[in-house]
Amino acid sequence: MNLRRLNRRVVIFTILVTLAALGLLWAPSLLPERRVVETRVLPGPSLVLMRSFLESQYVPEAGLLRAATNPSNPESRMIYISPDNLLARAALEELGSPHSYMLAMVLDTQHGGGHDYLHEVVLGYPVEIPPRSRRLVQVGNVSSEKFNTTFLVVREYRLGEPDPEWSEKPDLLAYSAVALLLEGDLQGAEELYTRLIGMWDGYGFCGSSCREAGGATRTYRTGDLALAYYLYRALLAAGSKAAYETSDVAGKWVQLLTQAQRVDGGIVATYTRVGGEIRWTGDADTFTTSLTVLSLYTEYPRIVGLKARISLMQESTEQLNMVLLALLVVLGASTALVMAKLVRARRRD
Repeated sequence: MNLRRLNRRVVIFTILVTLAALGLLWAPSLLPERRVVETRVLPGPSLVLMRSFLESQYVPEAGLLRAATNPSNPESRMIYISPDNLLARAALEELGSPHSYMLAMVLDTQHGGGHDYLHEVVLGYPVEIPPRSRRLVQVGNVSSEKFNTTFLVVREYRLGEPDPEWSEKPDLLAYSAVALLLEGDLQGAEELYTRLIGMWDGYGFCGSSCREAGGATRTYRTGDLALAYYLYRALLAAGSKAAYETSDVAGKWVQLLTQAQRVDGGIVATYTRVGGEIRWTGDADTFTTSLTVLSLYTEYPRIVGLKARISLMQESTEQLNMVLLALLVVLGASTALVMAKLVRARRRD
């Protein structure tokens, strides 16, 4: 065998394998194709008014916010450690309110942060899915001179058995999808988002209880709109095509949230559709207002989405590394084989 020809073959083979490895390293087909979309928030409810509303809910004797405002509403004499004050703390912090420090002091020193194993997922904390059934625990009573009433202080927990109807409830679907994004499961989150979109009837999200009511009159929860928009923004940050394709619908959610704001800044918790007319007849509350702030005006949704995006990139990188390692093994074995032939050829010469 001609040694010069064999050496040339070895060099050409090595170059081809190296180029193949570099091609795989940069091949876009091996990486998840994701559309990067700017996640600008449409004009929505007034931040100044929402901050004012939340601060007005402060019960100094408890160091926490009350749930609602209307005296005819029993919730106006309730204080929820979670989820209300858990989310209000984060919302007020984002709004630059000193009340956030007051809430933080009570939640951290007396209630272990106020987590309930579900709602903190919108603050970037992982939670177990499917969501568990709701359980309320009475913590105590607080008499307030400011509001001239006695408040019942309770805390919500999501422990025990999974909620049997979680997949039929818009809010639990949204929380579950956010939890999946934190785990890096974009496909699973998109599937739940698609299911959530299927509950949208053009006016609100109609889950199992809404469908059971039937008729021309339907009652919706405003918080579902805020949660849906949170998930929409998170999915956009993760590069979701499913979210990109629902941009027009998401704009409608922001419009409804804007209409839900009262003159005092609070976001009305429930609304009714009679025929084709929407009536904002419910009371404004701390939970819905806080959730609206977090969903529309903070970086929490984007951070959750970017975590999912990074996780996907890491998985793709790991797969690519395995391919490159296999190529290197093949290259090493092939080179050794060619070199052995070269040595034999030299001996014969």
